[in-house]
Formats: sequence, C-alpha cells, structure tokens
Amino acid sequence: MIRLDGPAGPYTPPPAWATPELLAEAIRIATTRAHIDGPEVNGRARSFVFGEQIDTRVVRWPPPSSRMPADK
Repeated sequence: MIRLDGPAGPYTPPPAWATPELLAEAIRIATTRAHIDGPEVNGRARSFVFGEQIDTRVVRWPPPSSRMPADK
C-alpha cells in the first residue's frame, strides 16, 4: 500500500495535482523499471522484479460508510 499525504502530514490532503490516477500511473511505470540484483545461485545470476499483477485501487480512510455527514 502506498499512501499520498498532504504537505503537513497524514491528516492533510495532498496537493491538487497529486491525483489517485497520477499516483497509480507512476506506480505502474515504476514497477516495470524496478529491479534488484540478487545473489548468484549455482553459477546463475538472480534478479528480483515486480510481477504482472499490480493492484492500483484507491483506498480511502475512513471508509465512506463510517464518515460523519458534512452538516454535523
């Protein structure tokens, strides 16, 4: 899970340009480029990479069902 906080911390909204869609796209791009060289095993080099199953759904907290109405 990757969280995008506002400039003053987790209880402030992120800047307007930092949309969930932009963050999801950045994650998708980063996962295609990221890798870490691993140990050599039996004379064969290893590399660790992300798989093809990347889930970039938006998760909001608290869930909408537990939020207070705006007029209260």
